[in-house]
Amino acid sequence: FLSNLNEKESVPYESIDAHFSQDFIDQLIEKLPESRRKIFLLSRKQGLSNKEIADKLSISVKTVETQIRRAVKFLKENKNNIY
Repeated sequence: FLSNLNEKESVPYESIDAHFSQDFIDQLIEKLPESRRKIFLLSRKQGLSNKEIADKLSISVKTVETQIRRAVKFLKENKNNIY
């Protein structure tokens, strides 16, 4: 009985942690420069390829790659600043 209770209790905490983590990531993404944020979201949220993003925004694929790399670097550098 106690093992079932503990399992049930852990689910909401995991959901809460995931929710706070996603909120934190969203806040970090909002801190990105506008064009970098747009490119990052097109890649990660909409699943567009670098070529598709480049075509859509009339920029080079290299620019897309650089902006995504910089966005990921920023997120990694700030991931521990959650609290």
